[in-house]
This record gives sequence, structure tokens and C-alpha cells, in this order.
Amino acid sequence: MIKLIREGAMTRVWLFRSMMMVIAVTFVVGMGWYGFSGPEADVREAVIVAGNDAVTLSEYQRAYRVATQQYRQISQDVKEETVRQLVLNSLLEDTLWLQTAKAFGVSATEQELQTVITATEAFHTNGSFDSHKYQQLLRRNYTTPVEFEANQMNEILRQKAKAIVRDATVLTTQEADIARAIKIPDSKEITPENRPTPEQLVLSTLFRKQQRAVLAFQESLKAVTDITIRHELL
Repeated sequence: MIKLIREGAMTRVWLFRSMMMVIAVTFVVGMGWYGFSGPEADVREAVIVAGNDAVTLSEYQRAYRVATQQYRQISQDVKEETVRQLVLNSLLEDTLWLQTAKAFGVSATEQELQTVITATEAFHTNGSFDSHKYQQLLRRNYTTPVEFEANQMNEILRQKAKAIVRDATVLTTQEADIARAIKIPDSKEITPENRPTPEQLVLSTLFRKQQRAVLAFQESLKAVTDITIRHELL
């Protein structure tokens, strides 16, 4: 575990604000991120095998336990099969994106990890990082600081891989011109004062295109990877 975090550091750096927001939201709803066991894992214990990497039954069970607990807080009507499928999808996609990050050659540093964790509001008390709250929340979510921080390092790598895909996606001149020409009529929500400018419309269109590109790339990973999901172990 990072020494600065153990000592209750209060560093507030915002270089990785977008990754911090994703991690904070995901942690609050309880899904978390779990690493995969890698090629050395015994495939007989694997729930998911994606290429040369595996997600073990214990990793799945931990993710499922946390997800079930949190979804039940939202609604008692959530079906077990729904949670199971959400967890399987999340673990598979996490594995594929981490493989992609390694293929892209991206890296993550402890300073980046420190930035993400200490800036996560879920771990704050009165606006500052609280190491006691950090430890407490991890215990509540069935994980240790070492496990959590290793998984967050992996998540930084995944987010960087997604950023590469997003940054490679741009609007054509025609798409930008069409976005600028969009006419938004007045309504209760849209007034002359808050109507988006042409450039804001371009940015919004670019954002949607980039999100579609990330999802399309993710589906392509699934299509080209040898994937086995062993439902009989669940």
C-alpha cells in the first residue's frame, strides 16, 4: 500500500479527474474492479477465460457478493440472474481492456494511484482524505488495501487504453458542420440564455461519437478473443 495513503495524505491533484470520477461512482455502487489472475491461474478454477488470462471463481464470487449487496439496497426486485450477468460482463470487459492496455504499452505510476484514491470523495471526511474511512470502506466491500490498490492500478491502465481509442476518434468536417447547424427550439429547459452554442454542439457530437467508438472497440475485442464462460461453476 502506498505509504502516503497509509499516513492519511491529503493530496488534492486533479490530473486524472475523469478516472477518479469513474472509480468513485463505481465504488459507491459496490461493483468495484477486480483484476484477473493471469496466465498462471489454474483454468480449472476459472469462471472466465479470455485468451491467456482467467478470472477465478473466488474473484467472481467476491464481485458478485458486493454487487448483490449494493443492488439489494437499491431494489429488492433485482433478479439474481441479472446481477450474475452484470458481474460476468463487467469482469470480462475489465480483462479485455487490461489486455488492450498492455498491448498499447501504457503504464501507471504510484503517484497516479495516489491521486485517484486520495481525491475520491467516498474516502473523504470534511473534504479531505480519511485513511480510517478508507480502510473501513474497503473492509465493508470485502477487500484489502493491497488488493484494492492493485485493482485501481489496473483500472488506471484500462482508462488510459479507452482514452487512446477516444482520442483517435474525431469528427469529419461534414459531421462538425451538421452539428453546428442544429437548431434547438425554445422550451422550459432550453432558453436563449442556456441554449448550446454551435461549438458546444460540436463537442457534444464528438463526445457521443467517441463513446460509440469505445463501445464498438470493446465489442471487437470480444469478437476476436477466444472467450469461455463456465456457467456450471456459478
